[in-house]
Amino acid sequence: MNTITLSNGLSVGNFSSPHQFNFVDGTILEPVSSDESRRLSMRVSEKISSNNKFEDVEISFELGEAVEKEVGKIMSMDIDVVLIPLPMLLALKREKGIEWVKGSPFRAVRVADRISKKIEINKFCI
Repeated sequence: MNTITLSNGLSVGNFSSPHQFNFVDGTILEPVSSDESRRLSMRVSEKISSNNKFEDVEISFELGEAVEKEVGKIMSMDIDVVLIPLPMLLALKREKGIEWVKGSPFRAVRVADRISKKIEINKFCI
């Protein structure tokens, strides 16, 4: 996991994104490797139904063993925020409960500007 310290003093980690995060204060959180991103990807199930013009895909996500182990390791680390994909955050809330998530460092980004894609430094999604 790559980590940085933002200008407001928060320590932030990149759990599994193969893309960098650009914050409004100019800080850049580097991506994880492609191999690490694949290792920490969630299990995806698709249910496909057809209508007249296209197919609808209902997607569901499960954390998976590698993700569960990494989550356990991170819970013992001294870090303020660990950025995870929104589907992973939703799965954690479903599987562990909102109070567990609130007490954890796991959050999703809150984009400050849709055009520049800069990320807030003091607001994160839960």
